[in-house]
Amino acid sequence: WTGSSNTDWNNPDNWSPTVVPVTTDDVLIPEVQTVYPVLTSDAEIKTLEIAASASLSASSYNLTINGYTGAWTNNGTFNAGSGTVRFTHGINTHVVTASGNTQFNNIYFGENTYLRPGSNTHMKISGLASGEPTSIVDLSAVGNTVEYNGTDQYFSNPATVGFDVTG
Repeated sequence: WTGSSNTDWNNPDNWSPTVVPVTTDDVLIPEVQTVYPVLTSDAEIKTLEIAASASLSASSYNLTINGYTGAWTNNGTFNAGSGTVRFTHGINTHVVTASGNTQFNNIYFGENTYLRPGSNTHMKISGLASGEPTSIVDLSAVGNTVEYNGTDQYFSNPATVGFDVTG
């Protein structure tokens, strides 16, 4: 991300090289920018890193992450809006990692996706956490915090390890 033109994620002039990221791209939002990206449609990328003091706004759009090692690293600010972050790696022998302090709206775990937040990760979910019956969310391997801070929430479908979803 260079932000050389405006805040539009889908504007190739905002990226180096001048191509909008696709499903095979590792995306870095660096901290030394004057403008930061805002999704203007659904997007799918391999991995995302938001650097300290940087930000990404999802607005009402969905962001799909299909990588695994370092799939989600948030050291800055993620403005979830009303969108959904979708983890969809699809190979349950690969551990999808997420780290940082992130406020999600909705979060979804795709078929055969195994997510394990990293040590000291703080995931806040204000909407729905959902996934496929073959997805796994492992919250017991390392010390982390998951906070449900919305109303009428439930965890739908994924196999869960290390926590009680009824409490």
